[in-house]
Amino acid sequence: MRHLSVLLASAVLFSFGSAWAACSSPTGSEGQLRYDSTTKALFLCNGTAWGAVGGGAAPTGMVAMFATACPSGWTRFAAMDGRVPKGAAAYGATGGADTHTHTTNIGSVNAYGGWTDKNVATAGTKTSSASSSWPPYLEVVWCQKN
Repeated sequence: MRHLSVLLASAVLFSFGSAWAACSSPTGSEGQLRYDSTTKALFLCNGTAWGAVGGGAAPTGMVAMFATACPSGWTRFAAMDGRVPKGAAAYGATGGADTHTHTTNIGSVNAYGGWTDKNVATAGTKTSSASSSWPPYLEVVWCQKN
C-alpha cells in the first residue's frame, strides 16, 4: 500500500495531458516540475504560471517578522512599530492604548465587591497614575514583501 501511494502521487505530479492548461516561458503542462539552475529553485506549473515550490515563495504584500534587517525584496513595515498584530477580516483598523488608569471610590465598596481603604483622610474618587500594560516582550523587525 505504501508503494501505491507513492506511485499515485508521482502520477499526479508528473502526468501530462493535452486536456490540461499550459504554462509559458518556458512551455509546460499543469503539474509539470522544472528545475532552474540559475536560481537553484524548483518550479511547478499550476496550469497558467510557474511558481516556486517550497521556501522562498512569499506572496507580494505578505508581512513577516525578522530578527535582522529586512532581507532583499522586502521593505520595512513601520505601521507595526510599537503594536501587536490582531487578526481581522480586513486590514487597517487600529485600537488599544499605550497606558491605562483605574478609578475607584474611596471609603466604599468598589466595583469588584472589595472594600477600599477607609483610613484615607479624604473621601471621593481616586484615579491611578498611568502605567504601561505591556508584558515582557522582544522587539522584532516587521517587513513586507515587495
